[in-house]
Amino acid sequence: MSISKADTVPTWGEINATIRELFFNEFRNTVFGDSTPVGKGLLRLVEHLRTKSCTRLTYGELCALLGDESGPATDDALIGNAIQYATGYPGLLKLAFELDPDGERIEVAKELIGEAHRTGVFNHPAGGQLADWESKVYIVFKPGEKLPKTLDDKLEIPA
Repeated sequence: MSISKADTVPTWGEINATIRELFFNEFRNTVFGDSTPVGKGLLRLVEHLRTKSCTRLTYGELCALLGDESGPATDDALIGNAIQYATGYPGLLKLAFELDPDGERIEVAKELIGEAHRTGVFNHPAGGQLADWESKVYIVFKPGEKLPKTLDDKLEIPA
């Protein structure tokens, strides 16, 4: 934000945008910067999604990508921050749910999961109620629409 005249008063929107940009950039660099564990894991994630023609990742596969040479990530804060960031604005990943009742994967709409949590009853997409559904529904991650084509591509962060 720059003010050219001494008597010009910035609008609240301009002040808010500047504060948000400064805060977000500092937060992003502290938590998600290239040299942080989360940042390094996210770079590995982007590279994997770009080069492996990956259509889905399980939670375990995501933890392996977020980990380092010593093994998969096990730090809940690191994993949570990476998931929150990757499924948020940048759109690197989309959160999805799959049902695997008999070894057959079926994608389940988020609304069905929400309804099942509210009512305690899961209505199977193929019909009928599914008992013990929480042990048969898995969180998976799918590549997002805004996945950078190269590691040099920049993600635009909104003000």
